[in-house]
Amino acid sequence: LCSDGLSGMVEDETIQQVLLECPGRSEADLKEAGERLMDLVYEAGARDNVSIILGYFKD
Repeated sequence: LCSDGLSGMVEDETIQQVLLECPGRSEADLKEAGERLMDLVYEAGARDNVSIILGYFKD
C-alpha cells in the first residue's frame, strides 16, 4: 500500500521488481524493500509526501 508520492514518481514495474527481489518476509526484509523504494523516490526528485506500508499474507 502506498501513497501517490511513490506511485506518482516510480514506475509500477520498478516497484514490482523491488518487491519481487525482497529476499524474505521478515520485518528486516520488508524494511529493506521499503528503504529501497524510498531511495528511488528521492532519486526521482520527490515532490510530495511518501507513505509506504509493506506486509505479507501467510498461506
